[in-house]
Amino acid sequence: MRTYLSLAGVEQQSIGEYLYYECTKCAVVVYSYPVYRDSCACGNIEVDAITSSVCIKDKDSCKVFEDRGE
Repeated sequence: MRTYLSLAGVEQQSIGEYLYYECTKCAVVVYSYPVYRDSCACGNIEVDAITSSVCIKDKDSCKVFEDRGE
């Protein structure tokens, strides 16, 4: 079940096993802990697991949620 979080409450765009980023521009969900890299279709959200970084270009077009599969 998705539990949406405040983007301000997520420390510097975190990565983690249960965190996901949803782009409201292209409707793509990006897992915050990919094997290497992942991004949404429009490039608004980019996650790099090697450097443990998340780049969000337009924060107003992004939602973050936790999903533990319960």
